[in-house]
Amino acid sequence: MLKKLMTSARTVKVSSNSQLQLLHLFLDKHDYLGDGGRLQHAHLPQDSRHKLILPPTHHLIELIMDEHLRLMHVGPQLLSVGSIG
Repeated sequence: MLKKLMTSARTVKVSSNSQLQLLHLFLDKHDYLGDGGRLQHAHLPQDSRHKLILPPTHHLIELIMDEHLRLMHVGPQLLSVGSIG
């Protein structure tokens, strides 16, 4: 899936035809893939500034998609109103 090439700055390079090419990828201290993006200099905690990128087969992604389908594709607006279920 990803061709990773580590550099001393812990950045990640991907193949030129990957959709991830547009992101500013790096590996964090736990070796999770993240996107530096436009919030890298914001006064926010590290976890809030950088999006975590998980492969589509990751267990968390499967749980999120199962719940999304169970709720019949409901969006975040309806979920913030109250509990469904």
